[in-house]
Amino acid sequence: MCEDVVEKIYHIAKKAGINKVAIVTNHLKIVGTLHEEDDKDDSILTLKDVKIWRIDDICNCGETDCNCDDASFYSSEWLHVNVYKIVAFSLQ
Repeated sequence: MCEDVVEKIYHIAKKAGINKVAIVTNHLKIVGTLHEEDDKDDSILTLKDVKIWRIDDICNCGETDCNCDDASFYSSEWLHVNVYKIVAFSLQ
């Protein structure tokens, strides 16, 4: 079943016309742009222009102008996510 996750994410994103996704693992929230590849690996999701937060560091201040998450993320140009670690995903 995990092998289908990459294909499902790309399919749903294409159908919605959105290429930015949020991925949740047990410990991380990852936001990035899907990288279109001709040879997709069923066990790896490739993202570009990525921001990564530790779940424990995510702010929940509840204010509309809250910026407390801004300083607590790590950014990367590319990231390969192991689909076996994905707990949930959402289009952004």
